[in-house]
Amino acid sequence: MHTIESDDPFEWDRAQARANLRRHGLRFADAVGVFEDERACTRPDVATALDERRFVSLGRDRTGRTVVVGFAKRGRRIHILWMRPATPAERRRYLESDR
Repeated sequence: MHTIESDDPFEWDRAQARANLRRHGLRFADAVGVFEDERACTRPDVATALDERRFVSLGRDRTGRTVVVGFAKRGRRIHILWMRPATPAERRRYLESDR
């Protein structure tokens, strides 16, 4: 597991983060920006949740890219599971949101 800082509630599996970087060119550390994005939209992820509550968020990462992030809450921590670029339809939905 990787934890950004001891005070920070984000963590992820290092091997998964490397695989995600190779596949999508996105770093999990940048995903933290989605959780700071006031316009981000989060919903439960019922499709992949097995034995824990999982969520999917659409928002801007720390570099300003519109991305989709899958995560689970584990105690007080947010465990980032995956991250991918938003599709064109998701980017439109994000830009059209008036939140």
